[in-house]
Amino acid sequence: MAAVAVAMTSSCEKENNLPIEKESAVKSFVVKAPETKTSIDGLSVKWASGDEITVYGYTEDSPVGKATFQLSSAPGSSSGVFTIKDGDSLGEYDNYYAFYPASIATTFSSGKIQVSSGMSVDSQTAVEGGFDSKYALMTAIEDAGVLSFRHAAAYFKVRVVEDNISEVKLKFGKNAVQKRPCYNAATGAITENNSGTNIIASKGSFVKNSTYYIAAIPNTANKMVSLELSMTKSGATSSISSSSALFDNKIELGQVYNLGAPVIDFSPVINATNPSKLNNDATEGSFTFAVDNGAVSDVDVVKTTGDWITSFDYTTVPGTVSFDCTVNTGDERTATFTLSIAGGDDVVVTVTQKAMGGVATVTTYELYINGGSLVKAKNGVDGDDYFTTTGTHTLACSASGYFGVDSYLILGNSYTVARKLDGSNTLSFTTSAGVTATVRVFAAQRENTKTTTIKLAGGGSNVINNEALEWDTDKAVLYDSGVVDLTAGTTYTLTKSGDNVGIFYIVVTETD
Repeated sequence: MAAVAVAMTSSCEKENNLPIEKESAVKSFVVKAPETKTSIDGLSVKWASGDEITVYGYTEDSPVGKATFQLSSAPGSSSGVFTIKDGDSLGEYDNYYAFYPASIATTFSSGKIQVSSGMSVDSQTAVEGGFDSKYALMTAIEDAGVLSFRHAAAYFKVRVVEDNISEVKLKFGKNAVQKRPCYNAATGAITENNSGTNIIASKGSFVKNSTYYIAAIPNTANKMVSLELSMTKSGATSSISSSSALFDNKIELGQVYNLGAPVIDFSPVINATNPSKLNNDATEGSFTFAVDNGAVSDVDVVKTTGDWITSFDYTTVPGTVSFDCTVNTGDERTATFTLSIAGGDDVVVTVTQKAMGGVATVTTYELYINGGSLVKAKNGVDGDDYFTTTGTHTLACSASGYFGVDSYLILGNSYTVARKLDGSNTLSFTTSAGVTATVRVFAAQRENTKTTTIKLAGGGSNVINNEALEWDTDKAVLYDSGVVDLTAGTTYTLTKSGDNVGIFYIVVTETD
């Protein structure tokens, strides 16, 4: 085989097979492949100097031949001649397969082309008006005298409308894409999953009002579920999210998903929460703040109400407001601080001091399973939505069926069914501002052959830190976290690693 002549068109039709010219002594393929790097969403990308393809030869019960072919004429055109690279050779075989780009290390075995190294699709280089050609993966097979390329990637199209963007990142709700794919050479289909990921990032100097394409290698096992698109501008990252019906589907080969020209708000945002109430005899207090898309040092703080606050100061590493106050000898009282930053909205923080001799109010929130139904209660009354859950609640997660016991006795009550916590559902809650809060969690591991841990994270730290769950011979050991202190005004999420966890009972206590 001396050369491969390849002609590209702008048509978007699929599997448009066109004739091949053959010679008796030297075989050369004349190919028009509509689904190639020159035909994506009407985008014309010409063959360039240095372009290479890998051609495989394969005969039943014979070794695989492999050679690299280089573009030898007509760079900058939609057609060109590819000539075998010096030092390579490729003989006569019953079947021929091709792969683009040849720069990616590949192997061929039993009708499959496997990308073996040199590629990580989750980190691409931004190309104005196009895409990183390294990820414009294509496979081709000769069938009845035709060499027909087809896409092994899909593309997400986005128009950047901001200056100084250095990264565009796509984050899917599931591992919808792969880093290194494996294809059936005869069909171009992905045949198995390899290094699944849910994030693709394109990095570089993005030009305002230009279009970019981000290649995605589909993971055939998962739908997209949702999409979070984030951009980084001058070191600050901001994002928008979507969960439209589009993302209920799997990514398809050769498709372009147009994300439009999303407008992402890069305005600075001050994050601060009201602190816990001060005791009536307190003479000082503090609260913290942080900034998204900006610097803490740019925040200005003023006291707007509350003569009982006698003085205050604030630091920026980290953002902390400290103040002095007088002892309260009367009714409960409040003071306010206003935090402001150029280009962002003001935030008002309220400081409360308890009345002299005031009686604390205790509120208890519970979550557990009763009769196959999820119960969320406040002070023993069903129906409170303090806890947020997603996914199926029980999934037949009975104590006798999964944990080797008839029931667990927890704080004087018997629990026979747990809520299954796995990779498809979550459990979270947010403590009220200005309170003293605690949590206690009771859980068990659903299988004795797995290793499982759980953690409860919130406010940038773990309050239950990857605690290991255990089995005792033939039954699960009930895990009791004990009473754990929480931070007021903070969202906490309970997660697991390893195998599934059964959540039997959670109680949060807030003292005002």
